[in-house]
Amino acid sequence: MGNRIAIMNDGIVQQLDTPQVLYDHPANMFVAGFIGSPAMNFFEATLDRRDGGATVDFGPFHLPVPAAQIEKLGAHVGKPIYFGIRPEDIHDAQYVPRGVDDAAKLSANVTVVEPLGSEVFAYVENGGKEMVGKLDPRTNAQVGQPLDLVVNIGQDARLRAGEWADAAVRDCDSVQSGLITARMAGITIGHTGNVRLSALSNVLGSGAEWQVKNKGAAMDINTTIPNQDNYRSALWPALPYQAWQDTRETLHMWTQIVGKVKLELAPFLNEWWQVGFTLTARGLTTSTIPFGRRVFQVDFDFIDHRLDIRVDDGTSRSLLLPRSVADFYHQFMAALEQLGIRVQITTNPVEVENTIPFDQDQVHASYDPEYVTRFWRIVVQVDRLLQAYRTPFVGKSSPVLFWWGSFDLSESRYSGRKAPKREWPTRWMALGADQEQALAGFWPGNSKLPQPALFAYTYPEPPGCREAAIQPDAAYYHLELSEFILPYEEVRRAASPDQMILEFFQSSYLVGATLGGWDRAALERVPSFARGGQGTPR
Repeated sequence: MGNRIAIMNDGIVQQLDTPQVLYDHPANMFVAGFIGSPAMNFFEATLDRRDGGATVDFGPFHLPVPAAQIEKLGAHVGKPIYFGIRPEDIHDAQYVPRGVDDAAKLSANVTVVEPLGSEVFAYVENGGKEMVGKLDPRTNAQVGQPLDLVVNIGQDARLRAGEWADAAVRDCDSVQSGLITARMAGITIGHTGNVRLSALSNVLGSGAEWQVKNKGAAMDINTTIPNQDNYRSALWPALPYQAWQDTRETLHMWTQIVGKVKLELAPFLNEWWQVGFTLTARGLTTSTIPFGRRVFQVDFDFIDHRLDIRVDDGTSRSLLLPRSVADFYHQFMAALEQLGIRVQITTNPVEVENTIPFDQDQVHASYDPEYVTRFWRIVVQVDRLLQAYRTPFVGKSSPVLFWWGSFDLSESRYSGRKAPKREWPTRWMALGADQEQALAGFWPGNSKLPQPALFAYTYPEPPGCREAAIQPDAAYYHLELSEFILPYEEVRRAASPDQMILEFFQSSYLVGATLGGWDRAALERVPSFARGGQGTPR
């Protein structure tokens, strides 16, 4: 049995030392999140001045920074940080070990209690912030009840914190993506300067290269995932509506520019299926687009954050993404021209309130790579589940497509009957709604629903649909949108996000198809709900 462990990430040794040193003095957040069970809790936070001292603020929680550390950590005040708490440094306020200062307190609701004899793992939540603590076995923690907790920030730990903070500042140029770290007992603080998320901090689940780069492994530990809970957070990252609104609106216009090129050149398919994008392991793609006898495709790369145009003759062009809509339009069209692809598109946005023509839009110029990557990671997972959801349906069904007009990902099932005729504002809307259909997907939200959500509806809506019971319990019917909605935040908090989403898709389909009188016996396989090759939902 070796007495030293090498923690590696993408083939690069992050730290080589004894297990105890790795635990007490992790070199970076990757190591901190790797060692320890349960793994360290991580949060995005800020370090703020308050009442003559300093506090770490994350959501509803405000923890005091020890006085001895305020001066050493002063450079981080007012800046975004990453804040980590080891579960063993979280205690039930009624059973605080001797020597632990009880000044750092917080309160949260208990969601899971796991008694293990000598200790109790308690999972708690408040304001969307979740953490796990190792509590005294005498704790009275009960699911659904509030619990007062104390975080251990001790005198000995304060001294070590200053030493590590100084070293981190001195050596910050050698740390990947500018990560600066400081430690207090089981607490790790990291500030990334101009880079909001560094590759080393992807254990938080919101970085751009989790699945590609964070293949962390210790030489004598047979694992590739630091912690299952953190890995699940990487699959289902937070996506607050307001935090990336400007970026979302800019990205939406970029996709419309590229999408209109595909609309102009690709041959028509029923229900406009030819215009949608599909997901890739790095972003979105138009798939192949014909141009005479040549074929090309356009790919949005949300890992390296660029746009790639590739032609079947081997030629290509690439654009870096951060730019205004107008600049994107002119440079994208110029790149196509250079490749011998001459195409004209209408420059008016569609399905949005914004009316600024693409070639004149200098207003929309925001691009936050962090949130673009988060959005892409979510739709990758929803795409995976939609592929499984569509397997038991043997009637006409659409591919899983990303629609650049409405900026959502969805899949549609069809009853095989024509929809009743009605007047539509445009011909394309009429063609897309000429048949009875049940649609399900994911949407980042808009002014009517300013939050990301899973959605589903049946068209035309059958009588009784709005009053029908829908699963899971967190889902509901949105009167203004005339759709069933499952808030994405509810999915993130679920014990099994996969199962919750699939249950929502299937339940909404059953409501619409049953009330609508669809011939389900002819349209569905037995069993009526298969997971395909997805395995057990996480």
